[in-house]
Amino acid sequence: MIAMNVWPATLPQRAQVEGYQAGLGDGRLRSTTDAGGAKVRRRFSYAPRPLKLTMEMNADQLATFQTFVEGSLGGGVLPFQIPAQGEEGTWIVQLGQSMPQWSPISWNLWRVSLDLLVLS
Repeated sequence: MIAMNVWPATLPQRAQVEGYQAGLGDGRLRSTTDAGGAKVRRRFSYAPRPLKLTMEMNADQLATFQTFVEGSLGGGVLPFQIPAQGEEGTWIVQLGQSMPQWSPISWNLWRVSLDLLVLS
């Protein structure tokens, strides 16, 4: 059994309110019809929930984060456990369609944006 990767304790454990965006997973299948509205049915019983987070990291934390994504997550393809945001416990997440991005706030402070899928 392979151990689950865990968000490093040295990184921020909570996201900023600014940039936080959550939603419901979409497991629907929409089919067009010859007449009338589209036919919609459930395609999957479970669909991952989209989640966008923004965190502030110093230069050392950013380096740790980059190593975590490139090394532990195999370049961003493996799931990992992160503290649940706004509730108790943890979530299992995976990087979404876009890879993490960061931009400087000051010389030693970075704003890191994450596009995630909440798997459980």
